[in-house]
Amino acid sequence: MDERLLMSAYRPNAAVSYFSKMPTFGRTTNITSLISDFNSESFEDYSRGLSFIPLLCLIALVVWLVVLLVCKFILGTKAGVFAGYPYIDESNRISKRRCVPIFVSVSALVIACLGVTFLVKGAGSAQTVFDDIRDGANGIKEVESLVVTSTKRAIALGESTLPLKENLIMLIEEGICNTPDSDSQDLADSINAQAQELLDTLIDLQNFSKNDLTSIQSSFDENVRGFSDNLLEAATKGKENSKPIYAAAPIVAFGLILGIGGLLASRVSGCGTYFCVQTWLLLPIFFLMVLVAAILTAGSSAVLKFSADICLGGDNKNPEGTVQDLLIQQGVSGVTLDAANYYVVNSCEGDFLQLTEVNDLVSNLDSSIIALNALRDLLSSDTTIAEQCGLDEQKFSDIQVAVDDIVDAFADFIDIAGEAQKALDCQRINSVFVDLGHEAICGSAPRTFLWIYITMSIVFVLGMFIILLRGALLPPVSTSTRPYEHVHSYDQEDAPGSIPQSKG
Repeated sequence: MDERLLMSAYRPNAAVSYFSKMPTFGRTTNITSLISDFNSESFEDYSRGLSFIPLLCLIALVVWLVVLLVCKFILGTKAGVFAGYPYIDESNRISKRRCVPIFVSVSALVIACLGVTFLVKGAGSAQTVFDDIRDGANGIKEVESLVVTSTKRAIALGESTLPLKENLIMLIEEGICNTPDSDSQDLADSINAQAQELLDTLIDLQNFSKNDLTSIQSSFDENVRGFSDNLLEAATKGKENSKPIYAAAPIVAFGLILGIGGLLASRVSGCGTYFCVQTWLLLPIFFLMVLVAAILTAGSSAVLKFSADICLGGDNKNPEGTVQDLLIQQGVSGVTLDAANYYVVNSCEGDFLQLTEVNDLVSNLDSSIIALNALRDLLSSDTTIAEQCGLDEQKFSDIQVAVDDIVDAFADFIDIAGEAQKALDCQRINSVFVDLGHEAICGSAPRTFLWIYITMSIVFVLGMFIILLRGALLPPVSTSTRPYEHVHSYDQEDAPGSIPQSKG
């Protein structure tokens, strides 16, 4: 295999490799069957296979909510900070009173850092995805334009040579060189043979332009143009509408605010208004943010598993294997199948019949041009040819003009066919698939969702701990006073260590 092709062989990144091993509960991982024959049954079967991490997130959420409800409504003050109550300012709890708020503050600041990481890494990776898709779409569009343009020109040229062929046929039927002199018979046979060879090549050119080039042109025009346009539009809109700052800003803001709140709770005993706002406004919103982080964790894990199934498809466990399975299941045939196998699935190994015929035709035309130039030189240099072949001046002039026109047409076709050869070059087209399939869909896209998965899962876990230990974000309650009344969500008279108040 060509060294350049070895360099383009797909190597799965960490995201694809890791999530390809995610348990699927015995459900199918054949994504091509879902794409080619989408129905509710196949979708349900595949979706259940993606539910491993979403199920873990759901279980964690349910357990967390149950613990919150039990601590708040059943254990009450016995649960202490787990029920949202602040610590009691007692000397034997001084160590715990300082450590837990610090832990909560550090967790909140870590969440803020994760928000920055999400913005920098996630946004950067997302932009790379859209750029790679746009580059791939532009590459497809460029190849499609070159192929369609060059084949259309070749087809038009082939049609324009019909009058030349008909004229040449008439000349051959009448006899280009009919000499009565036996001494000139060899010359006559040579000229007639060259004329017949010229006619055969001209017929081959017209048949090829009418059949093979037409099939190539229609295949690219019908199957490629719409795909590249849709892909380019999707990449452009995705890049314009991608606003990671909207997700990162709340994470950073709440992480910093709660982190500062935890540090204040362990250091000061004032700021009652701040802690009231924190308890009744910031923490409820942060609770919703934790739920959103859980949803994003579950969703990104499903997307990563979906990407792994696409990128490690078929028997070869690569994107080409997925394409091959899709071709089989879709029942693709003809030129489209041959082109897909040659340019994508087999990575330029083997042959593409239409490209081989273009190369063969150009080679034959090169040989014919040499013979034609020799014939044209003979007709123009030897003034006795007309006399030896028994031709009058007008007919001899017609033959010279016909040969000149055909030589010019062949030269033009060789130039156009050269353009078609460049457009159909396998390295060119395969590199577009590598950019789009390997780099974008199976490279930068999984990396982007891996950053989302990592950052959101940590935000989810640390967020659950912060909500569970929310009491540590409040200053400790004095055993002799009742500060920050109405800040805490319970009756101060029921707080552990509070001094009973006399009635009346």
